[in-house]
Amino acid sequence: MTSTPSLSVSVVIPTFNRRARLERLLRALEDEHAAGPRFDVVVVVDGATDGTEAMLAALRPRYPLYVL
Repeated sequence: MTSTPSLSVSVVIPTFNRRARLERLLRALEDEHAAGPRFDVVVVVDGATDGTEAMLAALRPRYPLYVL
């Protein structure tokens, strides 16, 4: 009997003024989430001034996303 255990992982991403790169990464994680193990993502925004928080507020990923 073979069983695949559920893998539960939290991906923590600290960021500061890297909105475009962060958005690409978060969108790429959509494919990973659909293809395999389940995970959640925690983005820690350290006082960004480049619209990062607005981008995160508008994003609707299929995985759980937490913004601090």
